[in-house]
Amino acid sequence: MLRSILNNKIIKLIALLVLIAVPLIDILLPINFFDKRGFSICLSVILLNKQCWGCGMTKAIHHALHLDFSTAYEYNKLFIIILPLLVYLWFYYVIRIFKHIFMNKVKNIQH
Repeated sequence: MLRSILNNKIIKLIALLVLIAVPLIDILLPINFFDKRGFSICLSVILLNKQCWGCGMTKAIHHALHLDFSTAYEYNKLFIIILPLLVYLWFYYVIRIFKHIFMNKVKNIQH
């Protein structure tokens, strides 16, 4: 039982570190890092030679995180909806995992 709890906390700590590291790494990457990729992995582009609603979203979010909103809008206009949702979900999961890891220790000490 104790071993599964420790493993669960370790997994949650790793998840918290990944959640914090991914946006930081994205911000540290050069603004044109994703712009130079010449191929698409989108099935709509590969099979139908037509862009879907998600095409360009990675580039758009990356440019928006670098505060280059005009280029982000050119890549995908839906970033205006997706970025706030991603930020909300990011904060939600970071706070939830943080509380689970560190607040349980506080509860156990008080009892």
